[in-house]
Amino acid sequence: MDAPLTLDHLKIGMKFKDQLKHGKDSLNIALNGTFFSDLATARSWHKESITPFEKNRVNAPKINHGLLTDALNNTINAWPMFRDAQIDESWAGLIDVTPDSTPVFARIQNLLAFILVSALVIIGLVAITGSSEPHPTLVGTPVDWGFGGVLDGSFIGLVGLALWTMVGVEFICPLINEVKSPKKNIPTAMHLSLVLIFLIFAAFIYGASLYMTTESLLGSPLPFLDYANAVFGKGGLAIATIMAIAATCSTMNTILASVPRMLQGMAEQKQAFPQLKLKNRFDAPWVGILMLTGLTTIPYFAFGIDSLVTLIIAATTSWLLAYSVAHINVIVLRKRMPNHERPYKTPFYPIPQILGIIGMLYIAVNNSPAPEMTQMVYSITGGILLILCVIAALWVKFYMKRGLFEPDHQ
Repeated sequence: MDAPLTLDHLKIGMKFKDQLKHGKDSLNIALNGTFFSDLATARSWHKESITPFEKNRVNAPKINHGLLTDALNNTINAWPMFRDAQIDESWAGLIDVTPDSTPVFARIQNLLAFILVSALVIIGLVAITGSSEPHPTLVGTPVDWGFGGVLDGSFIGLVGLALWTMVGVEFICPLINEVKSPKKNIPTAMHLSLVLIFLIFAAFIYGASLYMTTESLLGSPLPFLDYANAVFGKGGLAIATIMAIAATCSTMNTILASVPRMLQGMAEQKQAFPQLKLKNRFDAPWVGILMLTGLTTIPYFAFGIDSLVTLIIAATTSWLLAYSVAHINVIVLRKRMPNHERPYKTPFYPIPQILGIIGMLYIAVNNSPAPEMTQMVYSITGGILLILCVIAALWVKFYMKRGLFEPDHQ
């Protein structure tokens, strides 16, 4: 095949000049524009930067038909059984077609997300239009859509509940290496996701207010099941079951797809145990996947439902603290390195970070449904964070040999 002459070819040629003497007839090196573009190609780059391989996934040089004909003739001479064989298609080039785990998780997530979003949209639209069951005459206190809750401040607690409808958008970020033009498409995907989630849940909640009173919403252990039954009658149970299964599977699939890749990236930068960077032949971080699977499965079989609720609340508290630390990191880095190149710049800085930290801490303080559970939640959360902080401090100090608060921007 015809190949453009590049600087790398010249370097290779000097090292393998003896071998090239025997294979010079199969090469047709040309000095063209690719040579000069290759000179401008970076040989090293920042770990967060887009690599040259992401910009050029396919090389398609001209086909050397003479070389292919010689290969076919040699094959026929060595194995006469191929004497009637013909070349059906010819191509030349290098194509990055390495299989990885992302398509597996992505296809599953697409199906689960489609099911869950479709159910939410259908229930919301059917409830608003009343096309399945007519809107009933509500006996009790209807949902108040006025601004009274805003004026007296009681809406703040509801903001904490609303937050959980938005959680998970950040899981788009670990797939940065799989996305074209990530600097543009990652923020766009997150913004669109948040807008769509808000619109879908707004319709879903408004539909609920047409069928359920404040007392039924607050007093029901499974209000979404009562909501589905009110809208669809006996068929509501099936729809609610599908929603619950899709939501649970979607959460697990998202965690298994993204968190192990986060840990893999940390391990490759010596920020986590090196075993977590191990990958299988599908480029999947299998150690991290197995670890996350065990950490989420073992408690389910080891504890009762009451203990699981406590553990879930403790885990979400840790999650909220992690979000707060992320906001603090943005503020610190913007202060220390104001001119450092960044793929995305937060608008209205630092207002979103300050409001985010206040909101996260407020939710973390008021996350227990019962006072007697609060002490256990904070004991579990504090114990886990203490252990992780000690491990992290020892790891950074003695393994990474860095300062505890030294930014990693090499």
